[in-house]
Amino acid sequence: MNMPDIRAKWEGPFSLEDIGIYKTNGGYRYEPKKDILNDEKEDCGTYSVYGKHPEFEYEFVVHFGETEGETFAKAFSKIDWKEYEFFKDLKIYVCRLTVYEYPKTMQEWKNLSIIYLNNNIRPKSSL
Repeated sequence: MNMPDIRAKWEGPFSLEDIGIYKTNGGYRYEPKKDILNDEKEDCGTYSVYGKHPEFEYEFVVHFGETEGETFAKAFSKIDWKEYEFFKDLKIYVCRLTVYEYPKTMQEWKNLSIIYLNNNIRPKSSL
């Protein structure tokens, strides 16, 4: 049985400011940056937030989540960042998951091969 090919691409680290979250006197405010982790087609998946313990200086995961049908930026806007003020140097990593299904019929394999060849054959340049 052919299983789908699932690929994970991790990206980061991002700081809170990188994604539009700023510390204020009373907590945090969110100012979305439209081109940072906010593309509805591309920017969804799982994410992890790392922080350093202020006394021991060890870095570890303090929050792990998934976007559940929204963008990373939208998911980050819903987190209560005050819960993590204890930790220093928060870093955010995002993971985009892509599922590739194997062709089921010989015709699908042929179509895939034609697409691959058309997109990957380039004339050699002379040096």
